[in-house]
Amino acid sequence: MKRVLAIVFVLTLSAFVAERANAQTASAKGSGTVAGASSCTSPTCVPPIASSGGKGVDFKFSFTGTGVIFGTFVVPANGTFTAVDRDTGISLAYFGTALIGTADHVLNGGGPCLLTANGTTQLGTCNFSAADLVSGGSDFVSFNGVSANISVSGTGTPASGNINID
Repeated sequence: MKRVLAIVFVLTLSAFVAERANAQTASAKGSGTVAGASSCTSPTCVPPIASSGGKGVDFKFSFTGTGVIFGTFVVPANGTFTAVDRDTGISLAYFGTALIGTADHVLNGGGPCLLTANGTTQLGTCNFSAADLVSGGSDFVSFNGVSANISVSGTGTPASGNINID
């Protein structure tokens, strides 16, 4: 009888732990300014415009998700990532999915996005990653977006702002 109760207890506890792991909620939020560059060429921008360095590129992101990919500490999430070059006004906007690594406090994503310059919006491709280095390190972000005539990118430790990934 004791053996049966012990087995039932272990199975019940295992099911409870598995359910808790599957129900994990994660979020990744951040904003700030990093070093970056942007450009827009003809025919979208005449004359062409470009910036490298300057006042930097502002970024902002917000992603949330529930559940984990089996056997990992990775949570699929939905949200937005936006950036705009403070010198040129060239911007990117991503709306979609990303992956939040809860053990390492990282965010990774990318795919189709919108890039805007000089009043014109084009479909492009964007990639981004961010790290919340909670163990004594500095936060880090890297992103880029490219379309036919427009590009914007940024990378580094934010000069201002904050990143929280849990």
